Amino acid sequence: MRSWLSAVATAGAAVTLAGVLAPGAALAGAPAPGALPGIPEKLPERSGCVQGSAVVVSQTPWQQVVLAPQRAWPLTRGDVPVAVVDTGVDAGSSWLGGRVEGAGKDCVGHGTFVAGLIAARRGSGGPFAGVAPDARIIDVPATDNTGESSPKRIAAAVTTAVGRGAKVIAVTLAQGRGGDLDRAVKAAAEADVLVVSAVTPADAEHGPVSCVPNVPGALCVGALGPDGRVAEPAEARTDLLAPGVSVVGIGPRGSGNFAGTGSSLSAAFVAGAAALLRAHEPKLTAVQAAARLRATAYRNAVGGAGGLDLYAALTTVGSGSSGQVVVAPPLPTYGPGKARGDGGAVRDALAVAAVFGGLVVAVGVGAVVVPRGNRRSWRPPA
Repeated sequence: MRSWLSAVATAGAAVTLAGVLAPGAALAGAPAPGALPGIPEKLPERSGCVQGSAVVVSQTPWQQVVLAPQRAWPLTRGDVPVAVVDTGVDAGSSWLGGRVEGAGKDCVGHGTFVAGLIAARRGSGGPFAGVAPDARIIDVPATDNTGESSPKRIAAAVTTAVGRGAKVIAVTLAQGRGGDLDRAVKAAAEADVLVVSAVTPADAEHGPVSCVPNVPGALCVGALGPDGRVAEPAEARTDLLAPGVSVVGIGPRGSGNFAGTGSSLSAAFVAGAAALLRAHEPKLTAVQAAARLRATAYRNAVGGAGGLDLYAALTTVGSGSSGQVVVAPPLPTYGPGKARGDGGAVRDALAVAAVFGGLVVAVGVGAVVVPRGNRRSWRPPA
């Protein structure tokens, strides 16, 4: 039954996206193209800090249409500590409502954007909100004022986040790989902390496509676009996929919205989902929570990864001690070839509707024909 209901819900999202993402159309939830300022990952040397945005979106951003976090909020709003290992988080942000623990400074703005995707509450009259609006953010900066970092610096931030009581850690920087970072992530998993990291693309600075070590309790996340197709990158290990293209969020110094793209933002959504799950089922270990998020994802043809399904993760029954989901119903398709926006899920939903329709007709006919037949002892009418 859960898979049928998800197919119907997915069809609704597909219709919405089809209506607003036709070729040449503007992104749902954003004003005219280019009206939202972009959030950078790094700043040029000697540049000033990112200034606040005065633009507030008036429509629901596409990522909220797809993820539908409001379906989860009657169950939980994610009241657990989530560490953000990034450029810092603006503690004065009205969207985060005083729920930032730490230094609370962010010149680049990227860490505040990530924190907003995880935990922002609706503000300034706009519909944007984070996935887990009651999550408490632990600000653990791992860059300088321009956004530059290193695997060793990120490793130290992960260790600090564990020591400060985080239940979930979002590592949303391009981190490369290194012995210190690998050891820090393994130690976090052993301490029952779920580490969510972005799959970072190959470049001259960070080397090949990479993510945190493949250990239980750690997830690598890639980006999906509004059409449900993988945006970046497909070459590395990817455990989950989530929205990461033209995402609407918040920034430092102001109450307006920004836009951003990248797998770092996809990791933020999964970190928010992990917060919801760990708040809803506090007895789940980090290993079990990671397994639940993977097992309840929409199927995707790329490397076995699937698209994040918030509601399914919260409502699927039970996890065994090994972290494997005990009851995992069939899942609707979401991804290349059968993306939410290309009608695959719509066809599934229509098929379900046709079956139900047929049953209703059959029951209705039976309710009329059977009693009449019994009264005539099934003799043909005179």
